[in-house]
Amino acid sequence: MKKLFILLTTFFSLALAVNAQTSGYDSFPIKVDGLTKNSIIAHYYWDSPVYRFQKAVEGIRITFLKNNNGESYMGYPMIALAEVSLYDGNYNAQNYPTDRITTNSLEASEGSLANLGDNDWTTYYHSAWKYPATTPDDYVYLDIKFERPLSAFTITLVSRNLKIAPESIVITETGVKYDGKFDGDNDNDNGNNNTPDNKIDFEPIDVINDSICFVYLANGGIDAYQRSTMNGDSYQQDGKLIIPLNDSTKIEYAEGEYIACSSQCPELPTMTSYKFNNKYNANLNVDAEAETISDTLNFSLNAIGKSLTASFNLSDERAIA
Repeated sequence: MKKLFILLTTFFSLALAVNAQTSGYDSFPIKVDGLTKNSIIAHYYWDSPVYRFQKAVEGIRITFLKNNNGESYMGYPMIALAEVSLYDGNYNAQNYPTDRITTNSLEASEGSLANLGDNDWTTYYHSAWKYPATTPDDYVYLDIKFERPLSAFTITLVSRNLKIAPESIVITETGVKYDGKFDGDNDNDNGNNNTPDNKIDFEPIDVINDSICFVYLANGGIDAYQRSTMNGDSYQQDGKLIIPLNDSTKIEYAEGEYIACSSQCPELPTMTSYKFNNKYNANLNVDAEAETISDTLNFSLNAIGKSLTASFNLSDERAIA
Protein backbone atom coordinates (compact mmCIF):
# COMPACT_ATOMS: atom_id res chain seq x y z
CA MET A 1 0.00 0.00 0.00
CA LYS A 2 1.32 3.41 -0.88
CA LYS A 3 2.81 5.24 2.07
CA LEU A 4 1.19 8.53 1.28
CA PHE A 5 2.51 11.58 3.04
CA ILE A 6 0.19 14.44 3.91
CA LEU A 7 0.84 18.05 3.09
CA LEU A 8 0.59 19.97 6.32
CA THR A 9 0.24 23.74 6.17
CA THR A 10 0.95 25.72 9.31
CA PHE A 11 0.00 29.35 9.86
CA PHE A 12 3.39 30.98 9.27
CA SER A 13 5.46 28.15 7.81
CA LEU A 14 4.94 25.35 5.36
CA ALA A 15 6.40 21.86 5.59
CA LEU A 16 5.72 18.29 4.59
CA ALA A 17 4.60 16.00 7.37
CA VAL A 18 4.20 12.28 7.82
CA ASN A 19 1.84 10.59 10.22
CA ALA A 20 3.81 9.16 13.14
CA GLN A 21 2.56 5.77 14.36
CA THR A 22 -1.11 6.52 13.67
CA SER A 23 -3.09 6.06 10.46
CA GLY A 24 -3.48 9.77 9.83
CA TYR A 25 -7.23 9.49 10.26
CA ASP A 26 -9.62 9.59 13.18
CA SER A 27 -11.75 6.60 14.10
CA PHE A 28 -14.98 6.09 16.01
CA PRO A 29 -15.78 6.22 18.85
CA ILE A 30 -14.31 9.59 19.79
CA LYS A 31 -14.44 10.49 23.48
CA VAL A 32 -14.08 14.07 24.65
CA ASP A 33 -13.82 15.24 28.26
CA GLY A 34 -13.63 18.73 29.74
CA LEU A 35 -16.38 20.41 27.71
CA THR A 36 -17.06 22.84 30.56
CA LYS A 37 -13.60 24.42 30.60
CA ASN A 38 -14.57 27.48 28.54
CA SER A 39 -17.59 29.75 28.98
CA ILE A 40 -18.93 32.75 27.08
CA ILE A 41 -21.72 34.97 28.44
CA ALA A 42 -23.20 32.38 30.83
CA HIS A 43 -22.87 29.52 28.35
CA TYR A 44 -20.29 26.76 28.09
CA TYR A 45 -18.81 26.64 24.60
CA TRP A 46 -16.83 23.83 22.93
CA ASP A 47 -15.27 23.75 19.47
CA SER A 48 -14.04 20.38 18.26
CA PRO A 49 -10.98 19.93 16.08
CA VAL A 50 -11.58 18.82 12.50
CA TYR A 51 -12.20 15.07 12.57
CA ARG A 52 -11.04 13.33 9.38
CA PHE A 53 -11.94 9.81 8.26
CA GLN A 54 -10.92 7.51 5.43
CA LYS A 55 -14.51 7.22 4.27
CA ALA A 56 -17.43 9.61 4.30
CA VAL A 57 -20.09 9.11 6.97
CA GLU A 58 -23.80 9.91 6.79
CA GLY A 59 -23.88 11.67 10.16
CA ILE A 60 -23.00 11.39 13.83
CA ARG A 61 -24.46 10.43 17.16
CA ILE A 62 -23.41 12.48 20.20
CA THR A 63 -23.85 10.51 23.43
CA PHE A 64 -23.68 12.43 26.72
CA LEU A 65 -21.85 10.47 29.41
CA LYS A 66 -21.66 13.12 32.11
CA ASN A 67 -22.88 16.60 32.98
CA ASN A 68 -21.23 19.18 35.22
CA ASN A 69 -23.45 18.90 38.31
CA GLY A 70 -24.44 15.25 38.51
CA GLU A 71 -28.20 15.75 38.01
CA SER A 72 -29.81 12.72 36.40
CA TYR A 73 -33.15 11.29 35.34
CA MET A 74 -33.75 7.55 35.71
CA GLY A 75 -30.02 7.16 36.39
CA TYR A 76 -28.80 8.95 33.26
CA PRO A 77 -27.39 12.50 33.23
CA MET A 78 -29.76 15.22 32.04
CA ILE A 79 -28.62 17.61 29.32
CA ALA A 80 -29.69 21.09 28.21
CA LEU A 81 -28.17 22.65 25.07
CA ALA A 82 -28.69 25.95 23.28
CA GLU A 83 -26.95 25.07 20.00
CA VAL A 84 -25.31 22.23 18.10
CA SER A 85 -23.50 23.53 15.00
CA LEU A 86 -21.97 21.29 12.33
CA TYR A 87 -19.38 22.20 9.70
CA ASP A 88 -17.53 20.32 7.01
CA GLY A 89 -13.74 20.07 6.96
CA ASN A 90 -13.48 23.56 5.44
CA TYR A 91 -15.73 25.10 8.13
CA ASN A 92 -18.76 25.46 5.86
CA ALA A 93 -21.91 25.37 7.98
CA GLN A 94 -24.11 22.29 7.61
CA ASN A 95 -27.84 22.78 8.03
CA TYR A 96 -29.95 20.04 9.56
CA PRO A 97 -33.75 20.39 9.65
CA THR A 98 -35.67 18.64 12.41
CA ASP A 99 -36.32 15.58 10.25
CA ARG A 100 -32.58 14.83 10.35
CA ILE A 101 -32.12 15.01 14.12
CA THR A 102 -33.50 12.53 16.65
CA THR A 103 -32.99 11.79 20.33
CA ASN A 104 -33.94 9.12 22.85
CA SER A 105 -34.76 11.74 25.50
CA LEU A 106 -36.91 14.82 25.03
CA GLU A 107 -38.69 16.82 27.71
CA ALA A 108 -42.19 17.56 26.42
CA SER A 109 -42.78 20.44 28.82
CA GLU A 110 -39.85 22.63 27.67
CA GLY A 111 -37.48 23.10 24.77
CA SER A 112 -37.37 21.28 21.44
CA LEU A 113 -34.93 19.74 18.95
CA ALA A 114 -35.69 22.56 16.50
CA ASN A 115 -34.01 25.00 18.90
CA LEU A 116 -30.60 23.35 18.47
CA GLY A 117 -30.02 24.71 14.97
CA ASP A 118 -31.74 28.10 15.10
CA ASN A 119 -28.60 30.17 15.92
CA ASP A 120 -30.39 31.56 18.98
CA TRP A 121 -28.67 30.98 22.33
CA THR A 122 -31.82 31.93 24.25
CA THR A 123 -33.74 28.87 22.97
CA TYR A 124 -32.74 25.35 23.93
CA TYR A 125 -33.25 21.59 23.94
CA HIS A 126 -33.76 19.76 27.24
CA SER A 127 -33.57 16.03 27.84
CA ALA A 128 -36.35 14.28 29.78
CA TRP A 129 -36.88 15.01 33.44
CA LYS A 130 -40.63 14.88 34.03
CA TYR A 131 -42.72 12.56 31.87
CA PRO A 132 -42.20 8.74 31.86
CA ALA A 133 -43.02 8.63 28.14
CA THR A 134 -39.72 10.33 27.42
CA THR A 135 -37.57 8.16 29.68
CA PRO A 136 -34.26 7.31 28.00
CA ASP A 137 -33.31 3.66 27.75
CA ASP A 138 -29.62 4.56 27.78
CA TYR A 139 -27.38 7.61 27.99
CA VAL A 140 -29.01 10.61 26.33
CA TYR A 141 -27.95 11.01 22.71
CA LEU A 142 -28.56 13.30 19.73
CA ASP A 143 -28.44 11.62 16.33
CA ILE A 144 -27.82 14.04 13.44
CA LYS A 145 -27.58 13.27 9.73
CA PHE A 146 -25.45 15.55 7.56
CA GLU A 147 -26.72 17.36 4.46
CA ARG A 148 -24.42 15.04 2.51
CA PRO A 149 -21.90 12.36 3.54
CA LEU A 150 -18.72 13.94 4.94
CA SER A 151 -15.23 12.53 5.42
CA ALA A 152 -14.24 15.56 7.53
CA PHE A 153 -16.32 17.60 9.94
CA THR A 154 -16.19 19.73 13.07
CA ILE A 155 -18.74 20.41 15.82
CA THR A 156 -19.62 23.29 18.13
CA LEU A 157 -21.70 22.78 21.28
CA VAL A 158 -23.21 25.61 23.33
CA SER A 159 -24.90 24.81 26.64
CA ARG A 160 -28.24 26.32 27.66
CA ASN A 161 -26.57 27.92 30.67
CA LEU A 162 -23.99 26.92 33.26
CA LYS A 163 -26.17 24.13 34.70
CA ILE A 164 -26.64 20.51 33.57
CA ALA A 165 -24.17 21.20 30.78
CA PRO A 166 -22.40 18.29 29.03
CA GLU A 167 -18.95 17.60 30.43
CA SER A 168 -18.12 14.31 28.71
CA ILE A 169 -19.37 13.01 25.35
CA VAL A 170 -18.76 10.21 22.88
CA ILE A 171 -19.15 10.64 19.13
CA THR A 172 -20.10 7.66 16.96
CA GLU A 173 -21.59 7.27 13.50
CA THR A 174 -25.28 8.04 13.17
CA GLY A 175 -27.40 5.16 14.41
CA VAL A 176 -24.48 3.50 16.22
CA LYS A 177 -24.83 2.97 19.96
CA TYR A 178 -21.72 3.59 22.05
CA ASP A 179 -20.69 0.21 23.48
CA GLY A 180 -18.39 1.56 26.20
CA LYS A 181 -15.18 0.53 24.45
CA PHE A 182 -12.32 2.34 22.76
CA ASP A 183 -9.89 0.76 20.33
CA GLY A 184 -6.71 2.29 21.69
CA ASP A 185 -4.92 5.08 23.48
CA ASN A 186 -3.19 6.82 20.60
CA ASP A 187 -2.51 10.07 22.39
CA ASN A 188 -0.46 8.36 25.11
CA ASP A 189 -2.43 9.79 28.01
CA ASN A 190 -2.96 6.38 29.63
CA GLY A 191 -6.67 6.55 29.00
CA ASN A 192 -7.21 9.84 30.85
CA ASN A 193 -8.85 11.27 27.71
CA ASN A 194 -7.91 14.86 28.41
CA THR A 195 -7.72 14.94 24.62
CA PRO A 196 -9.40 12.49 22.24
CA ASP A 197 -7.59 9.15 22.02
CA ASN A 198 -7.60 9.44 18.23
CA LYS A 199 -5.57 12.64 18.15
CA ILE A 200 -3.47 12.75 14.98
CA ASP A 201 0.26 13.14 15.53
CA PHE A 202 2.47 14.48 12.75
CA GLU A 203 6.23 14.28 12.50
CA PRO A 204 7.72 17.30 10.69
CA ILE A 205 9.98 16.37 7.79
CA ASP A 206 12.79 18.44 6.29
CA VAL A 207 11.83 18.97 2.65
CA ILE A 208 14.90 21.01 1.77
CA ASN A 209 17.82 18.67 2.37
CA ASP A 210 16.98 15.91 -0.10
CA SER A 211 15.09 13.89 2.53
CA ILE A 212 11.91 13.30 0.48
CA CYS A 213 11.30 11.34 -2.71
CA PHE A 214 8.36 12.86 -4.64
CA VAL A 215 6.39 10.85 -7.18
CA TYR A 216 4.48 13.18 -9.52
CA LEU A 217 1.36 11.35 -10.67
CA ALA A 218 -0.38 11.56 -14.03
CA ASN A 219 -3.66 12.47 -12.31
CA GLY A 220 -2.10 15.60 -10.82
CA GLY A 221 -1.47 14.15 -7.36
CA ILE A 222 1.84 13.69 -5.58
CA ASP A 223 2.98 10.80 -3.41
CA ALA A 224 5.90 11.47 -1.05
CA TYR A 225 8.27 9.06 0.69
CA GLN A 226 10.74 9.87 3.42
CA ARG A 227 14.12 8.59 2.25
CA SER A 228 14.88 7.15 5.69
CA THR A 229 12.03 4.65 5.05
CA MET A 230 13.45 3.65 1.67
CA ASN A 231 15.96 0.86 0.98
CA GLY A 232 18.02 2.72 -1.58
CA ASP A 233 16.97 4.93 -4.48
CA SER A 234 13.92 4.54 -6.68
CA TYR A 235 14.48 2.87 -10.04
CA GLN A 236 12.69 1.90 -13.25
CA GLN A 237 12.11 -1.66 -14.39
CA ASP A 238 10.07 -2.78 -17.38
CA GLY A 239 8.50 0.65 -17.62
CA LYS A 240 7.46 0.62 -13.95
CA LEU A 241 8.70 2.96 -11.23
CA ILE A 242 9.85 1.02 -8.15
CA ILE A 243 10.11 2.48 -4.63
CA PRO A 244 11.97 -0.02 -2.38
CA LEU A 245 11.14 0.23 1.34
CA ASN A 246 13.03 -0.84 4.45
CA ASP A 247 10.45 -3.51 5.29
CA SER A 248 11.40 -5.35 2.05
CA THR A 249 8.21 -4.30 0.28
CA LYS A 250 8.22 -2.43 -3.01
CA ILE A 251 5.80 0.21 -4.22
CA GLU A 252 5.17 -0.03 -7.95
CA TYR A 253 3.80 2.60 -10.33
CA ALA A 254 2.74 1.39 -13.75
CA GLU A 255 3.89 3.15 -16.90
CA GLY A 256 1.51 6.01 -17.55
CA GLU A 257 0.51 6.22 -13.88
CA TYR A 258 3.36 8.62 -13.05
CA ILE A 259 5.11 11.51 -14.75
CA ALA A 260 8.36 11.82 -12.80
CA CYS A 261 10.18 10.90 -9.61
CA SER A 262 12.28 13.65 -8.08
CA SER A 263 13.71 15.22 -4.92
CA GLN A 264 12.41 18.58 -6.11
CA CYS A 265 9.80 19.83 -3.67
CA PRO A 266 6.44 20.75 -5.28
CA GLU A 267 4.85 24.12 -4.77
CA LEU A 268 3.33 24.00 -1.31
CA PRO A 269 -0.16 25.26 -0.40
CA THR A 270 -0.58 28.82 0.81
CA MET A 271 -3.15 30.57 2.96
CA THR A 272 -5.53 32.65 0.85
CA SER A 273 -7.73 34.24 3.53
CA TYR A 274 -7.83 34.64 7.31
CA LYS A 275 -10.61 36.13 9.42
CA PHE A 276 -12.41 36.12 12.75
CA ASN A 277 -16.07 35.52 11.96
CA ASN A 278 -18.59 36.92 14.43
CA LYS A 279 -20.69 33.82 13.78
CA TYR A 280 -18.07 31.74 15.61
CA ASN A 281 -16.91 34.45 18.06
CA ALA A 282 -19.78 35.52 20.27
CA ASN A 283 -18.15 38.75 21.51
CA LEU A 284 -17.48 40.20 18.06
CA ASN A 285 -20.08 42.53 16.57
CA VAL A 286 -18.64 42.35 13.06
CA ASP A 287 -16.22 40.13 11.16
CA ALA A 288 -12.53 41.02 11.17
CA GLU A 289 -10.68 39.91 8.03
CA ALA A 290 -7.09 40.42 6.93
CA GLU A 291 -6.85 42.60 3.83
CA THR A 292 -3.72 40.80 2.68
CA ILE A 293 -2.04 37.57 3.77
CA SER A 294 1.54 37.94 5.00
CA ASP A 295 3.80 36.66 7.77
CA THR A 296 2.21 39.15 10.18
CA LEU A 297 -1.52 39.84 10.31
CA ASN A 298 -2.91 42.81 12.26
CA PHE A 299 -6.47 42.95 13.53
CA SER A 300 -8.56 45.51 15.40
CA LEU A 301 -11.29 43.85 17.47
CA ASN A 302 -13.99 45.24 19.72
CA ALA A 303 -13.73 42.26 22.11
CA ILE A 304 -12.14 38.84 22.30
CA GLY A 305 -13.38 37.07 25.44
CA LYS A 306 -11.05 34.24 26.48
CA SER A 307 -10.31 32.99 22.99
CA LEU A 308 -10.79 33.60 19.29
CA THR A 309 -11.83 31.09 16.64
CA ALA A 310 -10.19 31.75 13.28
CA SER A 311 -11.59 30.96 9.83
CA PHE A 312 -9.28 30.59 6.85
CA ASN A 313 -8.94 29.13 3.36
CA LEU A 314 -6.00 27.36 1.76
CA SER A 315 -5.02 27.21 -1.89
CA ASP A 316 -5.32 23.41 -1.87
CA GLU A 317 -8.39 21.81 -0.25
CA ARG A 318 -6.32 18.70 0.54
CA ALA A 319 -3.99 20.64 2.82
CA ILE A 320 -4.39 20.42 6.58
CA ALA A 321 -3.78 23.51 8.70
